Amino acid sequence: MNASTTKALPDSQRRVSHEIPRDIWVRPWLMVLLVCVATTYVGCASVFMPGGPSEREIQAMIERNNRNLLRLQVGMFEEHVSDIMGEPQRLEVYSWGTAWCYRTAMTNGVRTAPETDLTPLVFDRRGVLLGWGRDFLADHIKGYE
Repeated sequence: MNASTTKALPDSQRRVSHEIPRDIWVRPWLMVLLVCVATTYVGCASVFMPGGPSEREIQAMIERNNRNLLRLQVGMFEEHVSDIMGEPQRLEVYSWGTAWCYRTAMTNGVRTAPETDLTPLVFDRRGVLLGWGRDFLADHIKGYE
């Protein structure tokens, strides 16, 4: 090292500045702006690139569910029905048994599935298929009221 770098700084240069640097105030606002832009982008992305199945995928599922309904027989056990139909889109539990609901129509579009778009498969407590259809379920519920 040379002698000039080892000398102490003059008093005028040793003073600590009590001014707040501008960067301290700019950075938090920059972060807030970045967060706002990011959340706006994510919100817009969910509109332009919605999650979940497409209309074509749902229509294929509906066709598959309708084909598989033709293979069912009253008296089948839940395991066999599950092998044929796959996972239900909704499960309704009652004191007398369960109803597995499968989407078999698309009246209001992809994102909504009203009751009329679902076909319930009605099982007793033992897991035996009693029947299917919205009317069958309604009549079965009335029998237990």
